[in-house]
Amino acid sequence: MDIRQGVVWDCRIVLGGVAPRPWRARAAEAVLAGRRLDMSSRRAAGSGAVNGVAPRGHNAFKVAMIERAVVRALSEVED
Repeated sequence: MDIRQGVVWDCRIVLGGVAPRPWRARAAEAVLAGRRLDMSSRRAAGSGAVNGVAPRGHNAFKVAMIERAVVRALSEVED
């Protein structure tokens, strides 16, 4: 992440273990661009990470897991 004066300039979010190969969450990255990294933007990024996801019955639990994982990972980032 590139954070300057508390604002996200650029970031990359890649998720592993939720798809057959690592999956880049570009929608989550776009949500964060130009925003302060606060709880609201973290939650919005979590929601963005699963935007358009179509889980199958056996793995629907991963949607909530992805959202929480993104929020938690972004909570570890210091601006």
